[in-house]
Amino acid sequence: MREASSIWCAIDQVEYTRCTTTPSNAGHMSSVTVMITSAELPSLSDDFTPGSVANMIAIDRSFHRCALCCGYTLFMAGLLTLMAIAFGLLIVVLTGLLVHQMRHPPRHTAGYAVARGLACDPSDIHLAFEEWRLERPDGETVPVWEIKTDRRPSDDECRLTGVFVHGWGHSRIDALARVEPFVPLLDRIVLYDLRGHGEAQHSSSRLGQRDDDDLVELIHRLGDGRFVLVGHSMGAVIAIRAVGRMAAGHRIAGVIAYGPYCAFDVSLRGRLRVAGFPTRPITDLALLTLRCIGVTPLSLDERDVARMNCPLLVIHGRADGVSPIGHARRLASAAGGQLEEIEGAGHLDPHTVDADQHAEIVRRFLERLRGDGRSNPLQHAQQT
Repeated sequence: MREASSIWCAIDQVEYTRCTTTPSNAGHMSSVTVMITSAELPSLSDDFTPGSVANMIAIDRSFHRCALCCGYTLFMAGLLTLMAIAFGLLIVVLTGLLVHQMRHPPRHTAGYAVARGLACDPSDIHLAFEEWRLERPDGETVPVWEIKTDRRPSDDECRLTGVFVHGWGHSRIDALARVEPFVPLLDRIVLYDLRGHGEAQHSSSRLGQRDDDDLVELIHRLGDGRFVLVGHSMGAVIAIRAVGRMAAGHRIAGVIAYGPYCAFDVSLRGRLRVAGFPTRPITDLALLTLRCIGVTPLSLDERDVARMNCPLLVIHGRADGVSPIGHARRLASAAGGQLEEIEGAGHLDPHTVDADQHAEIVRRFLERLRGDGRSNPLQHAQQT
């Protein structure tokens, strides 16, 4: 007969369990639990010795340790679960905030200009202008400033209009700060607000989607002459896409692109890194959310640039943390265009780091465009 016994000692009593397996009851175990006092312990001397009691107590302590370990494990598992839920909620909140910010960028209007000492409209820098709105079929309106410069082209020169396309989170007020070197070189300057920016009312940004349609329609509305498109960041992407979509023989003389990018997601992550915010997986989830609501941010590839069929000047700061300099090199190479890398310039200031160098780059490019117009008098006659 094999017996297994355990004992629990309180102050003056013991819980004694005897489990017995007999040959006649093989495979079965019967147990009997009785409460006895310490005075009765001697009668159990045939079952318990001091050594066996110590062993049972050690086993009991092991059980207690196991119970504590299990409790600690369950506690940590619960804590980690709560932390994972909190982290997931944080990701969801940050994604929602990013999507909202992309669709509703800060509005740079007259109040923004006054607070920073900027010109509120062209008259503040002594330029005569007309203001009007371009009505779109979907009910959106695009506010436009049309500036007439004092320049008068000669008989053998074509009329050259510059259309400025600002980037995400900016407006025509920001573009107005870039026009100074262009004023003596252009006959007309046009600045407008993209959807969801500046004074474009009742709209949200579609991150370039449909903005190229607006630009094409604006060019048609502006009438005769030839055009040079001047775009910054997302505005540069919009300008390049618009030219690529226009029919052969269009009136686009050339494009000047400041800080363009090929892939919107790369630019988005760069913008967040520069601002000190986390990127992935928030940016990936934000872009997925945008696609789910029908918004596809505009990007470029070499095929878009190859369809341009006009000269391209890319001006890019080597310290640009938003649009990688490698993207500018790819675009300029694909178009067979001119790339000017400005040492020490970032995403917003390639025109101010060395203003004289920038003005000279612009002057040479625009004179080249005018020369191209004079070299094709038939085309010039058709366009003017």
